[in-house]
Amino acid sequence: MPLILSLPEAQASAVFSATIFDGALTSAQFTASTQAPGLVSAVFTVQIQEVTDGSATFSATTAPAVGARATFYARKPVEVRASAVFHSHSQRIVGSGASGRAVSYEVDIQGLPGTVEKWDYSLIGRYEELSVTVIGQFGLDTPAVSLHAKAYSEPGHALIGELPERDFQRIGLEPEVNIGEDTTVFHFRNSFDSPLRGVRLPELVPWKLFPTPDPCLRTHQSLSIGGLVADVMRNNVDHAFALLDDPLENAFYEEGVNDFSTEGMTPEGLWDATYGALGMVLRVEPSGTGIRLIGAWPNPTGLPTGPELSADWQLSRSQGRELLQTPSRLTIKSSDGRFHVGTADILTWLIADPALEEVKQELSLDQSWTDPAESSGTSRVQRKYQKTTGQLTATAELTTADIEVKESGDNAGSVIWHGVVTGHTQTITNYDPDCPTRPVLQRTVTRAWGFDLHTKPNVGSLDGPDGGWNYVTTGDLTADEQTITIYRYSPQGFLSAKITLTRRLASMQQNNADAAPDQRGSLASHEYITTIQTETWRPTGGGQWLYSPGVSGQTLMPVYDQNSGDAVRTASVNRSVPDAPRLTDQAPPSYPCSTCDQDGRMVNVPAGITLDIGDAGFGDAQEINLSFLPPSFLTGLSTKLLTQRWGRITTALSLPFPCAFYPGTELADGTVRELKISGTADSVDSSVTLARLDDLFGPPVASATDTLTDPFRGRAIMLSGQPGGARVKLLRGWNVASGTPVLEDAFVAFWTGFPPRPGNEIEWEMQSGIREAKNAR
Repeated sequence: MPLILSLPEAQASAVFSATIFDGALTSAQFTASTQAPGLVSAVFTVQIQEVTDGSATFSATTAPAVGARATFYARKPVEVRASAVFHSHSQRIVGSGASGRAVSYEVDIQGLPGTVEKWDYSLIGRYEELSVTVIGQFGLDTPAVSLHAKAYSEPGHALIGELPERDFQRIGLEPEVNIGEDTTVFHFRNSFDSPLRGVRLPELVPWKLFPTPDPCLRTHQSLSIGGLVADVMRNNVDHAFALLDDPLENAFYEEGVNDFSTEGMTPEGLWDATYGALGMVLRVEPSGTGIRLIGAWPNPTGLPTGPELSADWQLSRSQGRELLQTPSRLTIKSSDGRFHVGTADILTWLIADPALEEVKQELSLDQSWTDPAESSGTSRVQRKYQKTTGQLTATAELTTADIEVKESGDNAGSVIWHGVVTGHTQTITNYDPDCPTRPVLQRTVTRAWGFDLHTKPNVGSLDGPDGGWNYVTTGDLTADEQTITIYRYSPQGFLSAKITLTRRLASMQQNNADAAPDQRGSLASHEYITTIQTETWRPTGGGQWLYSPGVSGQTLMPVYDQNSGDAVRTASVNRSVPDAPRLTDQAPPSYPCSTCDQDGRMVNVPAGITLDIGDAGFGDAQEINLSFLPPSFLTGLSTKLLTQRWGRITTALSLPFPCAFYPGTELADGTVRELKISGTADSVDSSVTLARLDDLFGPPVASATDTLTDPFRGRAIMLSGQPGGARVKLLRGWNVASGTPVLEDAFVAFWTGFPPRPGNEIEWEMQSGIREAKNAR
């Protein structure tokens, strides 16, 4: 029974064992031979009893390919189980350096099923890879392999280069079997791809799980971006994960500001959404026999400061320039700048504007004021207002006039009443303390007075905001009406019922009404009637509402004497006039119930910085969107981002020995970008690619300006209405240095609709040279 084995090294030891059954095996012969000269052949024969163990040692002066055969002799067919394990190392002279000095190599590759013909190792980015070509066909094998390579100078045997032991635990790709050449290529890869791409994260943002109970977010939760990424990587990918530079050290996700969620994300997706968006990369570096995951910038950020490689050991050297990756212009956008626009800001912007007082009254939270009086002939109307916590809580209107009264007949005469009150109306509104914008009760009182020759005037005061009116003259009460409106709301917040009660004066009485005018008493109220109007709303689904109106109340009807037919008195009669319910798509009013700060609002302004590279920029303009970062990061970060895109000088070196110049290593020629090592039966070469900043155009500098919005469309803050439109502040951008908005005074036309309140935002676009409002919110 033949057993084919291989010894890939020049000096090797082999241990052979066979187990037999039934005592049928009588002897075994173990023979080793070589395809290369210099091997001392050996034959080892042993008599078999139950279990046989054998060993043999071989030596050679050149690199051999060794085959071994075990032949068993038995009296009858038997079951034989045999195995051989080889442990080997090499030490042989296979080449010389650039100066002609001899180099010896010691390469230890273990775990493969056949003789190694050649191997390639690379460490680039996130992957450490090994490809090994083995003589023989082993398409079903899945070995774990270790690699350790050293190089020594000859004579002297001084260590000049080493790739420390590297372990590859699994196959990255299926083995490639080349039947014609009788070889198999094994591909191995060490990486963190599986946890980076396969782990699904739960929700890790605290306010997504436990929101801050304050709807106004006067205090809100925050989460360190760098801390979140580091925790995810260390808990799910690599416990030794590290950032070589943290440009987001003081950056945070904030509740209600720049929201975020990790639900269903992968660690790689989280990286791409944060540091990856800056251009940073994940890469691996050897750590013991394993690897370590690190986050770093892909390109050097400064001038090289490492040691210089001797030219005697450089088999080849080439240099090149990379210029096209430097853009002619680089725009970096962050999250919006946020600033508060309150009443004081708008009033400051409106200094010397004719609409200043009107806007002040509209925006004030707590204020009482009186409008200028309006006159028509001798009639004069005055109005007073009062606002409390932003709501109009009281209004009053007073009408005064000069009245001339004339009577003819026996009591002929005339009199002129100057500046007497003819009417007064006052409305007081109460609001829900838990929802300051919705009314719960409104009361309106309206009175009117009349005058004749014999009216006895009353001098007193009438209620109203801003102190009301004092020392006013009233006459005989001729009209007296009071309306009370009650509002009721559903638990969902919409108006469910509105009840309006009206009580009005219906008849008057007078002492000695039948006497001569100068003997009559004053007019006084006599009978009142009451009316109740009800309205209810109920949602029925599909955007429809069931609206039910109805009216009930009293009315006065004359009572006639049955005999004479004369009206002798009036009687109060109750009536109810219900209306049929009907479906409507007109929803009842609904009010926002925020108890947050009502003075103004937060306004978002696009923020960014534009770097004009000038003559150093050979590539197309680029734009980077970092919507998770506040504008304050732009200035410091722009230098790093520009450095990553600056011109570089690349150097490619070939060395006649294995080396551990891992990516990120600083050498005099630059920072290592890639490492590749190749080995055959008679050589080991390393290829190292380095990069450093190109000083052809000097250090990475550019003129920086704030990024402004499109001049043909954008948003604006309304200040005041003007004929045909509104005066506004255009939101042009954000001044990164000062942390203030870039605003521009302008006019926006309103062709349709109605203008919003001062302080609200308007979207506009340029039409035929005129800024026209698209919509207002």
